[in-house]
Amino acid sequence: MARTGSFRLKALMWMIAQRMQSAARHNAAFKASLEGRSFVLQMTTSSQRCSRYFQVKDGKVVSHSGSYADPTLTMTFTQPDDGFNLLLRASQPLFMKAMQDGKVKLQGDPAPLFWLVSVGKYLRPKWPDWVRVK
Repeated sequence: MARTGSFRLKALMWMIAQRMQSAARHNAAFKASLEGRSFVLQMTTSSQRCSRYFQVKDGKVVSHSGSYADPTLTMTFTQPDDGFNLLLRASQPLFMKAMQDGKVKLQGDPAPLFWLVSVGKYLRPKWPDWVRVK
């Protein structure tokens, strides 16, 4: 079961990276959100089996699997499934509840998290009308 959660979380983090990179090239509002920002947001699990970092710099987003030496913010999910569910439905109230429940721990400057939540609307795929997403 943990392997499935790890795979789902890795796939979702990779997909978020792809959506960020595409939005940085094609979405004016997302491009504007990158202006003047420079940080590294790292997401990982407590076992460090799933790790990916997102580097925002010079109006671009670069992402790689693995760990970054000195990230601005590290988000550590206690379980891969918790990370998957939280990132899939990202919102500020959900992150606050997850932190209170101990499902995610932050280390560093929280500004990149607030930025991520604010740009989440640009990262969601556009579903056809006949698809219902919960």
